[in-house]
Amino acid sequence: MVQSIAVAKSVLGDAVDVDLETFTYGKDQSLIIYRSSRKYIAHSLAPFGQAQALHPAPYPDPEGRPNDLEADWRLQIYYAWWNGYILGYPEHFVDSYCETFHNGLGSDDKVEEMRRAKTDASDYFSELQLNSRLYRRCKGHVDKDECLSEVIDSHSSSQISNNIRKIMDESYSRLDDSNLPASALQFDPVTISFGLDPPLESSFWNFLK
Repeated sequence: MVQSIAVAKSVLGDAVDVDLETFTYGKDQSLIIYRSSRKYIAHSLAPFGQAQALHPAPYPDPEGRPNDLEADWRLQIYYAWWNGYILGYPEHFVDSYCETFHNGLGSDDKVEEMRRAKTDASDYFSELQLNSRLYRRCKGHVDKDECLSEVIDSHSSSQISNNIRKIMDESYSRLDDSNLPASALQFDPVTISFGLDPPLESSFWNFLK
């Protein structure tokens, strides 16, 4: 199926509302397949371009980085909650996953990281909504580059956490795309449910047959 999707995208191009990217962390790679109109969701996964499907990054390294163990454990919980929410899983499911995730962090510390991620996720989408309105104002602007600079820099003075500012800094290139559909500029979190997005064009499924 994955091979067929990749070939269909290569042959049909923009007629298919699907994109593929490879995220790499160390020796591990995950193929990310997403709706083109949801690119901002794929690019919000953390760490940017490195998030893995089977295990939260960063990977603790007791021998190579023994002094970073607690920081790595905390980031594992933080990113696990963040990515679960970004991908649309119900909060109680994400909470349960993080609470029972096996690493060296105590339960109270896990809850603390979950709360930080939850607060930051709320701030993140509020910030994206604000900047998407600025971006829409830039479309067709005489000096688009200057206007986009205002969009990209506008969050620098906000009070969002350093973790989320880093994610935003690394993923803001998605705004500089004049072909983004209006739906992609809503920057809403998603909730996994049937019928979330309209079905793909029939040409895609016909190609796979």
